[in-house]
Amino acid sequence: MSIFVVSILSGYVSHSMSPPVEELESEPVVKLNSQATSPGHVVFGQYISSDNCGHCSKTGGGSDAHHSIKLNHPDEYVYVTYMSASYTDTDTARAGKVGPYNWAWSTSGAPDAYFGDRTDKNQGGANNQYTTYDSLYSSGGGMHSTVNDYGMSAGIYQNGNTYDVSISYAYTGTGTPASNMKLYAALVDKECTGYSYSSGIPHGYNCWMAWLTAGNTYKSKNAGTGTAFHSVTVSSAEESQSWSGIPTSVVPGGLDKAVVVAVLMSGNTVSVGGQSAHVYHATDSTMLPLVDVGIETVELNNPISTNSGYVPGDTIDVVATIRNNGVEAYSDGGEIEFYYVDGSTEVKFG
Repeated sequence: MSIFVVSILSGYVSHSMSPPVEELESEPVVKLNSQATSPGHVVFGQYISSDNCGHCSKTGGGSDAHHSIKLNHPDEYVYVTYMSASYTDTDTARAGKVGPYNWAWSTSGAPDAYFGDRTDKNQGGANNQYTTYDSLYSSGGGMHSTVNDYGMSAGIYQNGNTYDVSISYAYTGTGTPASNMKLYAALVDKECTGYSYSSGIPHGYNCWMAWLTAGNTYKSKNAGTGTAFHSVTVSSAEESQSWSGIPTSVVPGGLDKAVVVAVLMSGNTVSVGGQSAHVYHATDSTMLPLVDVGIETVELNNPISTNSGYVPGDTIDVVATIRNNGVEAYSDGGEIEFYYVDGSTEVKFG
């Protein structure tokens, strides 16, 4: 006799904000996949590219390498592409150096990439094997050691010719959360609509289009009034920031193109750069909800057995622990059903 447990939850598990579930569009098959392995947590990357950057656009080059990691680790990689017109001048308004953003990166040369918002976690140039950033990503990407003690979610909704955005965050650890936190928040174009490489070879991905700033404002390359990022206090109570009325012209193409990126980082500016770990979590609106209810443990006990075995007629105690591993509260209830297998038949008990 074998014993197993099936958990059946009533209703649909979703964000408290009730956003539509967004599916990643079908992507071209990557011929030489990234070989990056999971670091065990989310990683945040910032990628400098340009229209005339051959090593960015080549097959297996900079853009393909980032995109391949995202495809292979969709819930453990968040990145933004800063897309300038020329690699000789990368710190431009089109790339993202506008409004309150502190450009801590190189001002010429592409491809160039930084992980964990740090200048010491940097990789310039690109091979053609999709693997340029594998090592930096797999080794943790310079994220803070407590990255898994934080949780975030991001949602974007379209109302006619405007977008609404909501970003939530909370501390899920047992210690003390970091202080002096800023919320890096941006709208990106998943397929870089309107930006193409001079070679005519494929576009990049996740191109920066606007900062989401305090006071329900935004700042794009040529519009918006935003002057400061949100300063936030993170605690065990979920908090959120929201924006409404952002013109869809900021990211043309609607929800098929527009993605929200959100990052918790400490410091007096966004970005900080430097060589110390200060990015505590990151998310984007393509990632899974923060409600994650599942079976944590199953224990079997035969209280009358003298040999730790099982014989017909024994009474078996089965104890299962069900836990929400996410950040958002789950209060919809549900049912736990236990089954054993008798031959080829599943028999419910308990």
